[in-house]
Amino acid sequence: ILNGAHLAPEADIENGSASAGRTFAGRAATVETALCLLQAIASGLTQVFPRRLALRLPLSRILNHPWATAELRSAAVKTLEETSALGEEWLSGLAPVAPIDLEIKPLVLVFDGASPDLWLEISDTLASFRPNNQAFQEEWARLEAVPETVDALIHLFGLEADPEESFFKRGVVYANLSGDEEQGLQGYLQSLAQDSAIVLRLSIVDRGAHSGKLHLTDMYTVMKNIIESELKGLLELCKKQKRDLVLTADHGLTLKDGRLTHGRGGPYERAIYRARFSPADA
Repeated sequence: ILNGAHLAPEADIENGSASAGRTFAGRAATVETALCLLQAIASGLTQVFPRRLALRLPLSRILNHPWATAELRSAAVKTLEETSALGEEWLSGLAPVAPIDLEIKPLVLVFDGASPDLWLEISDTLASFRPNNQAFQEEWARLEAVPETVDALIHLFGLEADPEESFFKRGVVYANLSGDEEQGLQGYLQSLAQDSAIVLRLSIVDRGAHSGKLHLTDMYTVMKNIIESELKGLLELCKKQKRDLVLTADHGLTLKDGRLTHGRGGPYERAIYRARFSPADA
């Protein structure tokens, strides 16, 4: 639609040939997808923050769309830069990240590199697991540290030094997992002590960014799949063990020159989402 793409000349739509039907159906699906993409962008431009940050996902799809012209890609990049600049003002109004209380022995899942737009896109999925309003809390806060894993974890948990060493001294069970283990998170947790706080860092999103193997839309799918496959069982386990379940990120990712990186700062790296389920109280 946007760059004049059209049906192949040999498509005999008028005569209703089989080849024409296949060509038309395939192109129609592409057109419908493009229209949905444009609708998401138009809707995103009307949103206030933090919801406005979700605009980056459809904009990133424009950058990789086969029909997008250089002019259109340039416009998408400009809109993304403007969104990020506007987000800085919203970010500055957030409270600094408060350390997660490990004394109450929660189970904490830290999605390494999970940006605000990813959390916003899976918000409906998270909402489907809410026991009731009293048992679920969510908040946004500002990371006051370099958006790198070690520095971010120190601030997220109020640690003194290296996270692994500090967690060990505090008696906190800490593990680095990919997030796609064959046994699943529930299987892994069965063997851990029930009388300690547990912090699991899931690296699949950040790892995909550094390797270049995951685009933003892939990261959304990965996180959604983890939530859908794991959260119900984790909530049941936490209820049994009478502990809170906390979902958060250490930092996010900046999309620049077609690459996802961190360490620059900005709302997509420093706006930290936190959700707390208290199934023991539900």
